[in-house]
Amino acid sequence: MKAKPVVAILMLAVLVSACVGQSNPYQTEIGGQKVTFRANLDRAKDVSLSPDGALLNGLLLDPNVRKITIAYVPDNATNGFYTVTGYELSYKIVLIQAFYYGDSPKIEGVALNTTEEAYKLASPIYPVILMLAGADRTAVTVDGNVVLVEGKDMTENGRDYTDLDLAADRLLLELLKV
Repeated sequence: MKAKPVVAILMLAVLVSACVGQSNPYQTEIGGQKVTFRANLDRAKDVSLSPDGALLNGLLLDPNVRKITIAYVPDNATNGFYTVTGYELSYKIVLIQAFYYGDSPKIEGVALNTTEEAYKLASPIYPVILMLAGADRTAVTVDGNVVLVEGKDMTENGRDYTDLDLAADRLLLELLKV
C-alpha cells in the first residue's frame, strides 16, 4: 500500500521537472534579452547552410560593414511574407550587431526587378540578403557578397510559419553562434 503513494510522488516529480526544464523552441537570448522568433528554432537548425557559418558570419558581422540590404523581387502572392521576414531579419540583425559591437550598420529593405540586381548592389561593405519565397529548396547560401535566404513551402498548414521564416531564423541562429 505504501508503494503506490511513493510511485505517484516520483512520477509527479519527474513530470514537474520535465515541464520546468523545457525551453520555448521559439525563443533564445540575444545579449541577455529573451527574443521570440517566428519559426521553431529546433527545426530552423536543420535548414541547410552553405558553404559554412564562418563565411556567413564574416560577411554580415564584419565591423566594416556599412549597410546590409535586405532585398526581394516583388510578387503579389508573397509580398506579405517578404515584409514580415524582412522585418524579422532587420530587427534581429540590429540586436545581434549591437550585442557584439555596441553599434550596427544601417539596414535597408529594397524591392528589386530581378535577382541579378542583388549581385550588382552587393560588395564586402554592402552585403545583400536576398529573400526568395517559393524557391526549389529551403536553405541559406552565401554566394559572394549575397546571402540567399530561400523558402520552399510558403503555406502555414499545421504551423505558424513558412519555410522562408525557417531559413531566415537559420541565418540568425548562425549569427548568434547558437
